[in-house]
Amino acid sequence: MGTPRFLIGNTVTIAMDVLSVLLGLALIQPWGRRIPAWSVFIVGGAATGLLAPILIGIPVGSVLQLAVEGGLSSGGEGNLEGWTFAVIYGGFGMMAVALAVLLALYADERWGELVAAGVQPPAHRWATAAGGIGMLSFAAAMLYWGIFGPGASGPLGMNSIAQRTVLTVTGIAAVAGFLAPLIMGRSASRARSAALITWVGCATTALQGPTGLLLAHDGQISPFGLVVAAVGTPAAVLYGLAVLESTRRMAPDLTRVEIPDRS
Repeated sequence: MGTPRFLIGNTVTIAMDVLSVLLGLALIQPWGRRIPAWSVFIVGGAATGLLAPILIGIPVGSVLQLAVEGGLSSGGEGNLEGWTFAVIYGGFGMMAVALAVLLALYADERWGELVAAGVQPPAHRWATAAGGIGMLSFAAAMLYWGIFGPGASGPLGMNSIAQRTVLTVTGIAAVAGFLAPLIMGRSASRARSAALITWVGCATTALQGPTGLLLAHDGQISPFGLVVAAVGTPAAVLYGLAVLESTRRMAPDLTRVEIPDRS
């Protein structure tokens, strides 16, 4: 736990916690409505991509691990005691819940008309194809590692049931994020659900690959994991921006809505 990698990882985690607190304040204060849309878009997307798999995967995975093994552990990742594992990831989960609620309320107030209009598929087929190849390839790898274990090709140290559940949830999010605009986007009754699924799926795919590389167990980066991240991250960013642009063009009467721009 005292290795340079863990010290750097803990420092980065503390910095991210501080940013999360600042983001939370911005989401509830009047001055937060004056923050440039692109900055909220980037910081909120980063928080979503990092915390969503933990929020969903850790509770489910912990229950499964308790049922199967009778206790919690971090597997080969840091050799954390069960109670330490529960406190750390439980804290991340509570942070995720708080930010999710605040982001939803903020987005509804600032961009409610855009969200209610329903997400639209990318206007260009090449954007859909590129997003599908990258995001679904990323999803396939995560689902394989989550179900069958990371083995030699996957993220080292992610061996416990709880951690593998996070990988599985990450894969499911990537698939759902890609399909939501194509299947649900044209339905007005499911507009908010489609927007949420697309947001979470694209953000998760974009962030989880690089995060896994930065926090690789013992600093050992899997070559295949590097390829998966290199394919998934740009594809998710491209697809998400293409969906946003298409939604922006198709949504009616959005003259009063400030929308994050690509620039």
